[in-house]
Amino acid sequence: MTRRSILACLVALTGCEDTLSADPFVTDEEFLEALPHSEDHTLTVAESTSATRGVPPPDTDDGWPDLYVLSLDVARTLNGFTMVCLNMVDAVAAYPPTYRSADGRQWGPVDVEDDVTFTLNMAREPHAYTWDFRAATTGTDDLPSLCAGTHDPGSEALAEGTGAIDIWLDNWDDSGIVGTLATQYDLSDGQELRIDIEGVGEAGARTEDGAYYFRRTRGSGGDFQYRTTILLDGVEAILEVRTRWVAGGAGRADARILSDDYPRDYRFSECFAAGGDKVWLWTDLSTGYEEGRADACVFDRPAAVDQI
Repeated sequence: MTRRSILACLVALTGCEDTLSADPFVTDEEFLEALPHSEDHTLTVAESTSATRGVPPPDTDDGWPDLYVLSLDVARTLNGFTMVCLNMVDAVAAYPPTYRSADGRQWGPVDVEDDVTFTLNMAREPHAYTWDFRAATTGTDDLPSLCAGTHDPGSEALAEGTGAIDIWLDNWDDSGIVGTLATQYDLSDGQELRIDIEGVGEAGARTEDGAYYFRRTRGSGGDFQYRTTILLDGVEAILEVRTRWVAGGAGRADARILSDDYPRDYRFSECFAAGGDKVWLWTDLSTGYEEGRADACVFDRPAAVDQI
């Protein structure tokens, strides 16, 4: 299912039935606030700009792992998977619901040009909202869920609550990507996201598992941690990275590579100025190496992954 094919379907919503709610005090806005929105689930590492997230990282293949660029790249990949879902949900929900009830809203099902059928369903439960976005080629007997989730309203604002999002990449039938993403989130004070991926990769090729933690508070810095499987010179290994930054973008990244095939774990650290320029590099690989000024680091001590 491509973005273009689903977006082409949206014009059909303008002609759908618009039934009145059985409860006039339940507004569409309450349901819309409970939906996840792309800006709340975008991983913005070290105050990187939208332009930075949208272009390939610079070529830094000089034999030294660029942990800052790696963290930007990992965040961009996760953003891409999540936005495939949330941008479609945002686009569909921009139109009036097709049906209303006291405890639900439904957009679709809509068939467009005998090509695509999609639907977005929401339900209000005693303490939470649920939503389910489904789409498939028209004629499919049972529309599969592309993504779905729950949202518990926040104490101060409905949208600033907690919840979960599940994405099934296998069901995007022309994407060529398989696997699942499961996100747990807390938006009560900025962003706190925990993301687990399982079996993600191109169909028929090597897939990866991974766990990710992202924390950013309003007007402050952030913390991005991840643990994932990698193939390094033909050896299966685990990579752990923790990137921290302060308001303005300067920060530090610490990494560990471990494998049963290695005699010991190997560590890398770097400190960077706003924009990513390195001020200090260190590793215990081989006989060890250090470059730059350690006293220029905004964080003077390494930090291990501790939220996964």
